[in-house]
Formats: sequence, structure tokens, C-alpha cells
Amino acid sequence: MQESLETVAYKKLKGDITNAVITSGTLLSENEISTTLGISRTPLHSAVIRLVKEGYLESLPKRGFMVKEISLTEFYDMHETIVSMEYYALARTKAGTNSIDMVELRKSLDAQAAAQATGDNNAYYMAGFDFAATILKSAGNRTMLEVTAQFRDKLFCKVLNYRKAYPEFKPNLSRNRNEKIYEALAAGNIGQAQNELLHSMDSIWELINDRVKGFGAILHANADTAGTR
Repeated sequence: MQESLETVAYKKLKGDITNAVITSGTLLSENEISTTLGISRTPLHSAVIRLVKEGYLESLPKRGFMVKEISLTEFYDMHETIVSMEYYALARTKAGTNSIDMVELRKSLDAQAAAQATGDNNAYYMAGFDFAATILKSAGNRTMLEVTAQFRDKLFCKVLNYRKAYPEFKPNLSRNRNEKIYEALAAGNIGQAQNELLHSMDSIWELINDRVKGFGAILHANADTAGTR
């Protein structure tokens, strides 16, 4: 069955925003998008409104639509939710009520390592999500997987925008965490795997605080510079 024009426009725009092809803060005009996609204004407007409701775009009266930045707080909260579900899935494994597919975990790790080596950030983070999804699948809870899928695009949007803005910083936190979790699970030490999950959240929180402090320092330096002009 052929997709509607609204769906085509929605998927294209969301994909470009998620993958940082269109970066946060970009101002979009419906006329320009309509011309670029070759889609009339009516279905395009419906697609844009969907993205506004989902928190990807912000409507600016008489100006158009701006790509919203995912806040650090929202990023952390979504990440913490996924980690909490992973922790629960591991607790179920520890109790002997389920088992984790170690072969699939290894595949995800290998894919993440390959992506890191080639600098493919999209593939790197996708493999990281596959790793988490494999752990969550062991719990047999479909809602957990659905929530993770809902969060994935916004998390992608945040990290890929960051990587695009600061290409000098290469990703490694996710792979390091997953390697440690895999090693702990392979050794039968589920408690250690759970500890690695909690430690990863502490690391992310520290990283966020460092970024906030760094941004504050930049603003302060700019203010000092402006005062000397």
C-alpha cells in the first residue's frame, strides 16, 4: 500500500532532524520544505504539526518552525529510563526467570566497534541501542521495547547534533560501558553488569555537568571580551 504524502513528508523531515541533517535551531519555512520535497502545503502542514506535537519542532508565529533542541535534562531522563529497564531485565536474569542472548550482544558490540573505527556515528549509536534492546528483550516486556523505540529518535537527535557541532570529540562511552557489561555477563556476574549500568549514568551526569560548566565559562569569557570592545 502506497504511503500518504503526509506520511512521506513526516518520515523525511523526522529522519533529517533525528540524523542531524537539519540541526537544532534551524528555522524552517513550509514553502521551502514544500518545494524541496515536491509535496503540497496541506499534507506537509499536517506532517509538521505532528512533529510539533512530538517535540521536534517549535512553531514561531509569522516566522515558521524551528527545530527544537533536546534539553540535557530530557536527554538524561530518557537515558535513565532505559537504563532502569535494563537493570530490571538483568534482575530477572539474576533471579533465573529469563536469559540474555549473548550471541546478539556480541554482534552489537562488534558492530559498534566497527562503526567507531570508521567514524560512523549513526551506526555506532544504532549498535548501542541494539545492545540495550537485546537485554530488554530478555524481560519479555513489549512495552519496554516500545518505550525504548520512542526515546531512541530523540536521543539520536541529541547525540548526533552534538557530534556534528564538536567533531573533535569521538564517541567511546557507550562502547566502553557495553564491553564491561558483556564481560560481566559472560563471567556470570550479573550484579557487576548492573553496577556498570549505574556507573554509566553517573558518568553521563558528570559529562552533562562538565558541558554546562563549560558553556557557562564560554558565556563568561564572551561577556568579558564584549566589555573590552
